[in-house]
Amino acid sequence: MAPTPIQRLTPRGELLLAVAVSLSLYAVTSLLVMLQPAPSFELTTGRAMIVVAFDIAALLVIARTLRIRGGNSAAAFAGFSGESALSGLALFFAWVILYFGTALVSAILFPAFPSGRPFHLLTTAPAAIVLLLAMVNAVFEEMVVVGCLMTALSPAGAAVSIGASVLLRFACHLYQGPLASVSVIPAGLVFAAVYWRTRRIWPLVVGHALGSILAFALAGVRSV
Repeated sequence: MAPTPIQRLTPRGELLLAVAVSLSLYAVTSLLVMLQPAPSFELTTGRAMIVVAFDIAALLVIARTLRIRGGNSAAAFAGFSGESALSGLALFFAWVILYFGTALVSAILFPAFPSGRPFHLLTTAPAAIVLLLAMVNAVFEEMVVVGCLMTALSPAGAAVSIGASVLLRFACHLYQGPLASVSVIPAGLVFAAVYWRTRRIWPLVVGHALGSILAFALAGVRSV
């Protein structure tokens, strides 16, 4: 039996798939932001579900690819455990320190950064929808930006793999403005380094999801 297109996919093809899917999500989120004329972006139920639907569709394509091809990328998503959750909690605290620490230092050194923020986030979607968005988006981003990308680039070594992951994560957050996109770099570096060392994705997913939930909660507080 002739191999399917997915089975013929090369590591370079996997890399291009990861980049294309990530930048497609960036395009979708940027479009939603640009269509909002006011300086505040309201996260409604409809907008949240658009992103969730895109994430799930992309995850199904990538999961199908990984399942057919097997290998390290697929194995990285197996075996969620309490240890993974605890490791993810530690990564969440690291994310909080690195993200807000970088944002504070950047705001002090470059006062124009905060004013360069393109929108103020207001969350009006129900808490259950926001929670779903945070969890699905965390799985999507870590699977693509870390799992797929770094596995495809692993023959090039740690520096290239980690650097590419951080760069792609940075690009996917540009729609949030200069301060937010720069602030994800140190946390992205830690997340990528942890994956390179452990080849386990679930701690990253847990840490990312908790960070997103905190960000949405803070946005809700600010919108009151």
